Amino acid sequence: MIKREAGRFVIEGPITFASVRALLEAGRREMATCDGEVRVDLSRVTEADSTAVSLLLHWLRDARRRGTAFAVLNPPQSVTGLARVYGVAEMLGLPDA
Repeated sequence: MIKREAGRFVIEGPITFASVRALLEAGRREMATCDGEVRVDLSRVTEADSTAVSLLLHWLRDARRRGTAFAVLNPPQSVTGLARVYGVAEMLGLPDA
């Protein structure tokens, strides 16, 4: 589920193969109405697999197409670690360590 809170898009629950398609579309709908920076807060993600990285890359691409800044906030270690393995952590603005 995606909720708007204090200028952020907060993802609640799992980001897994089972949930990623619905999250992708819901996020695209929400972010299409955003004029400023897209800030995705992952602090309430309960589980994440490699599809979480794919989801963030899709949203980053969408934001760039619209000329909108994109930021990932509070990524779980699992997402940061996978992004490092895939070589996209820097692209997503995720921490190095």
